[in-house]
Amino acid sequence: MTKSVFVYVESLGEVQSIKYAFSKRYNPGIGGTTFQQLRLFHELQQNLRWSVDLIGLADEYIDLEPYHCSLLKFSAITAFGEVEPNGDQTLIINSGGLKRYYKEICSLKNCRVLIWLHHPFDHKTISMGRSLHASFVSCGKYQFISNWLLGAHDHYHIYNFYYEEAILQQGVSAALPAKPKSKGEFRIGYWGALDPSKGFHHVAKSWNQISRELKSKADLNATLFVIGKEYSFSSGERSSSIPTTSDYAQTILNCFECNNNIPPNVSFLGRLSSPHSVVRDFDLIITNPAGTGEAFSQVVLEIFSLRVPAVISSRYGMSDFASCVPELSISSPSRLASVVLRYASLSESRKMQIIDKQFVYAKSISLLRDESLNQWASILLQSPGKRKQRLFAIFGSVNHLALLLDVVNQLLIQLRKRLRFP
Repeated sequence: MTKSVFVYVESLGEVQSIKYAFSKRYNPGIGGTTFQQLRLFHELQQNLRWSVDLIGLADEYIDLEPYHCSLLKFSAITAFGEVEPNGDQTLIINSGGLKRYYKEICSLKNCRVLIWLHHPFDHKTISMGRSLHASFVSCGKYQFISNWLLGAHDHYHIYNFYYEEAILQQGVSAALPAKPKSKGEFRIGYWGALDPSKGFHHVAKSWNQISRELKSKADLNATLFVIGKEYSFSSGERSSSIPTTSDYAQTILNCFECNNNIPPNVSFLGRLSSPHSVVRDFDLIITNPAGTGEAFSQVVLEIFSLRVPAVISSRYGMSDFASCVPELSISSPSRLASVVLRYASLSESRKMQIIDKQFVYAKSISLLRDESLNQWASILLQSPGKRKQRLFAIFGSVNHLALLLDVVNQLLIQLRKRLRFP
């Protein structure tokens, strides 16, 4: 029986150089979801092409013949059941694609739907998926547990493909030479989309305190370099001073409290096609300080591989990383200044211990690529009756049980808000 696998790639038409992006093992400046979908497509095409018929799907036709594949129009989804009425067909689609094409997917016949979740607590997607009798995939442990508790029971935990060697190669690239540091300078970076969901406004709100305390207590001159811009699908006017929407730019300026100006020790670099050679020269980097919506951040892994210490939220999917480096984890954005100062005051040997732990963690995830591929292959090649996830593989340690308790706490907080309890 022929097995056909259809992989939907979100927002592919918005990628500036599709062929370039398709061949890269590091994110060349496109959306994280799109990048991971391309990597999955590429890995399946390279390793399972003799076992399955692999077909990519996009919102519009895009020619990728040089890479031995073609992306069909998504409108052809209604024809899936006609391609091979007696065949074994699987559609792999993310949350955004499911919401966009839900009605079309409901009309499919002889097609298994596999929803690749990219956020924790994805209640709406899970509800839609259950109505389709779909299966689910989560990439982070916290994300898996939170979505399982919301009803995604036919559910698999599979790490995203991560290529440490490609990141290290980019990190030594001379494409963007580092600007020499001034005496006493302490370089802090932020790497992420300039969107409210990624929390840069929390960094801006804490920046005066961070700068002041580093100077008064550690005699260091703090500088902040911001890598990122708004999402490609963001609506509204664009700011001329900060690479994001005008509304969010104003929010950021208000948080800086610098007379509606960007502070002189802050630089916005925008989105860089290869930011790694810049990131490696930071003394410290801040990721999403609230952790909201994070599943298992590729950016954090890349920072770890580049041996740059990272401040990590202990909430949502960021908790997967925070357990690795509790010294730099924060339970709330209000803790930013104290954690930055604490790290800056550490001895060089203690700093190196933290950096080494991060590096080893990233390497361990990179070494799981074959396991991730085998998990995908197992799901796609198994007969439908055997596709079940063994929960003890996730709940098999005290750490995972601790994550479960944290997820339960988050659910109780959400319930209390809905019931309007004080």
